[in-house]
Amino acid sequence: FYLTLLGEKASERVRSAAVPYVRPISSGQQSFGTTPSEYPLTKPMTKTTAKLQASGEAQYTDDILKQEGELYGAFVTTTQ
Repeated sequence: FYLTLLGEKASERVRSAAVPYVRPISSGQQSFGTTPSEYPLTKPMTKTTAKLQASGEAQYTDDILKQEGELYGAFVTTTQ
């Protein structure tokens, strides 16, 4: 922000930091082979909650309103 305000007054060494960097659209692809003898381990399967999570409909613990008198717990482990 500051470099943008300075414009030509900024040193030439840092001036390029004020120019917005436009990234090209990226893409990717991943594929896995299947081994019939190891079925169903290598068979691609859609995660059962994928559609709920991708659509934003999934409800997580932090999404639930706090209740009066609500308690919290945590596991504590020790070797002694």
